[in-house]
Amino acid sequence: MTSEIPIRNIYYMLSYAYNVLNKGNNVKLANEDFDNIYDLLGMIMVNGLNDLIKRGFQKEYIIKQEELPVLRGKIAINETIKKQSFTHGKLCLEFDELSPNSLFNKIIKTTLSTLIKYKDLDKDIKSELIKIKQYFRNIDMVRLEKRYFSILKYNRNNGYYKMLIDISKLIFDLLLVNEEKGEIVFKDFIRDYKMAILYEKFILNYYKKEFKNYKVYSPHINWNLDEGYMHVGEKFLPIMKTDVVLENKDKQIIIDAKYYFEALKTRNVGYTKK
Repeated sequence: MTSEIPIRNIYYMLSYAYNVLNKGNNVKLANEDFDNIYDLLGMIMVNGLNDLIKRGFQKEYIIKQEELPVLRGKIAINETIKKQSFTHGKLCLEFDELSPNSLFNKIIKTTLSTLIKYKDLDKDIKSELIKIKQYFRNIDMVRLEKRYFSILKYNRNNGYYKMLIDISKLIFDLLLVNEEKGEIVFKDFIRDYKMAILYEKFILNYYKKEFKNYKVYSPHINWNLDEGYMHVGEKFLPIMKTDVVLENKDKQIIIDAKYYFEALKTRNVGYTKK
């Protein structure tokens, strides 16, 4: 039987992996006990969202279409004719409006709503998340897709969203959705491959933060191929990407980070008993 990884250890890994988790109220989380990873993620969201509410939601200009009796923006001619708006003394207009209904806030509201559905979520954390969700009543839900997280652009005015979006993506990656039944299945984080990814990210950022006298990075290593050949099968070669490299003027250290849920479990390595 293998022992469970303490949730507190996962908090420390998240702190290094996402850099900002150990700031503000999240510092206190290191001293709290959580029954599961979703309780920890829920409490991180509670702390981060309370800060967000104090700051105020990020707003973006979005295109709105509305029937109005006065001219605003530009006339949507096809829609005006289709709806016969002019018979009511109105026009169908398109205009830009500054709104908190941005993709950032849509992702967070959707994540909130999803996390609240987790049946084993601590009741006090769930209650806090339900209260916070009321502040998002004018924000639309969105059907989350992986690409949404990559199209978000950060700047000095919205950088404080980064941690909340990173945690939202982590939660998104841990979900399985049954399209037919519309059910959401929450994966076992410890056994899921996302734990291995988090572990590698933690190792990399740990050395970046704690070993200032080294250049710390994670490069791809090119194959040392013979010159003068077309290398027809080159694309079939495996990608050589290091987990962590520490480098200074004197030496280079390559670290291979591996995470196994059962590190000492016997594996089949092709040995045949005679």
